[in-house]
Amino acid sequence: MLRVSSQTMQERYDGAAITGGRGAAPTGVPHGDELLAFAEAVVARDERAIEEARERLIAAAGPRATVDAAGVIANFHRMTRIADGTGIPLDERMLKASAPEREALGIDAFDRRRRR
Repeated sequence: MLRVSSQTMQERYDGAAITGGRGAAPTGVPHGDELLAFAEAVVARDERAIEEARERLIAAAGPRATVDAAGVIANFHRMTRIADGTGIPLDERMLKASAPEREALGIDAFDRRRRR
């Protein structure tokens, strides 16, 4: 989604910074460090870290952007849980289209079925 939206906006973002975590590489996304900190805190379910990251994001990007970020985080979490819970595989078209990003980000390493 980031790849397509960045192409639409004619911007360039570094997806490797996402899997490398904060400080790994600049994302090129406005307020990227604050967004990554917020997302990582939510995924870790660390209430104190969520509160601190949310306040930093509000200070940097404003309350509207923070609400948008929370919505995006929740949506990705929902989609991932549904896909994981039902075992939805990628169809051939999406498998082929996402191959460069999966390889660059090392996402295929997270596929538990391949390690069994």
